Amino acid sequence: MTKTTDFLSHLNPSQRTTVEHFCGPLLVVAGAGSGKTRALTYRIANLILKHRVDPHNILAVTFTNKAAREMKDRIQKIFAEQIALSQYNKPLDKLAPHEQTRLRSQVYKTYIKDLWIGTFHSLFSRILRFDIEKYQDEKGRRWTKNFSIFDEFDAQSVVKEIITKKLQLDDKKFEPRSVRYTISNAKNQGLSPRDFEREQPNYRGRVIAEVYGYYEDKLAENNALDFDDLILMPVKLFQQNEQVLGYWHQRFRHILVDEYQDTNRIQYDLINLLTTNGETRKSEWNWRDRSIFVVGDADQSIYSFRMADFTILLDFQADFGDGLPDEDTRTMVKLEENYRARETILQAA
Repeated sequence: MTKTTDFLSHLNPSQRTTVEHFCGPLLVVAGAGSGKTRALTYRIANLILKHRVDPHNILAVTFTNKAAREMKDRIQKIFAEQIALSQYNKPLDKLAPHEQTRLRSQVYKTYIKDLWIGTFHSLFSRILRFDIEKYQDEKGRRWTKNFSIFDEFDAQSVVKEIITKKLQLDDKKFEPRSVRYTISNAKNQGLSPRDFEREQPNYRGRVIAEVYGYYEDKLAENNALDFDDLILMPVKLFQQNEQVLGYWHQRFRHILVDEYQDTNRIQYDLINLLTTNGETRKSEWNWRDRSIFVVGDADQSIYSFRMADFTILLDFQADFGDGLPDEDTRTMVKLEENYRARETILQAA
């Protein structure tokens, strides 16, 4: 790409501030229709175009596969548009269809292919494909990198078999679906069977902890993980192996998280570990050529069933930022202009 126009010129001042932020932490408080997806995609493009960040060093986390695809498509279009203007002095849509296809293919190979953009589960399952063999749990269970992933039907079937056959419990008192849900919640809080039993020392808690332990045995026996393990296991791996954490900390120098209000505690632990390399003293954090950029709105939290905790968003300033009041802070920006509402008004007019 020989030269670029000011591709940020059509952003509003708040959006431009978020996009041009380079190093360090930044919380973007963005309501519905405020252009947060635009801010995220243009930020990634700006990191690569202006700051020459290698796409290989960028990790962008979304909550749905659809959002991840949309983000990739938008970034691809930004780059293709810039190449069209610099090489042909024309907007992308004015080029012949075969030239548009060629440019998009070029952009994919050069930029998009190496970006890690996806959901928590898809991205961190990729990390496990590299490093799961360096992990063992508290009982010495191990998995190999060709692990399979149990869906919810598989997981409930295993729990039901343990309850009704192995432990011969009354499945009305210990309803398999309910027990499976409890185990899932435990994993989303980072609790092992032993941890869960300590948290719930009553009879029901002890029984569910026993089911949970046998459930983990069955997963390991089948070299399988469930959906929750795709988040919990990387956290445990990072906590257990400093070299593995150090590698991925160095790899992902710029981390972006969409819908930050929907993260749960174990997802927060993942982002925290990757950002800080496990260093708990803020004074020791080195933000040179590194950033953590999160976008969220506490009023839009929708994943409480997955133990989402909107207070994680509210605590960003204390956890990562400068902790200053809104009018003085340099680590928070608010996107307050609602384009969706404006479009509705224009349509009504």
